[in-house]
Amino acid sequence: MIGAFVRVKVKPQHKKEFEDFMKMHVAACKKREKGMVQFEICVDAKDPDTYYFFEKYADHAAHEEHGRSPTIAVLREKFPLWAEERELRIGELWPEIKAQA
Repeated sequence: MIGAFVRVKVKPQHKKEFEDFMKMHVAACKKREKGMVQFEICVDAKDPDTYYFFEKYADHAAHEEHGRSPTIAVLREKFPLWAEERELRIGELWPEIKAQA
């Protein structure tokens, strides 16, 4: 399984637009992408302009499929407008966790 972790610091004037889009994006991904196991977003407790995404995929192919989704294309276009910072990390989940999934 693959885990993707994203940290985004959103420009305050674009928070509503960002949040509205992300609600639609997450729902669309969960419905459309068979290999997506989990997609959660949380807001930093100390900085309400910072969001953390946790995404879990069955395998690399599922993560690559996610990267080709139509809503990701829109998100890539909007990130320079909406976000001050963006950081992405991708990794393999530990085998011990795979066995329990």
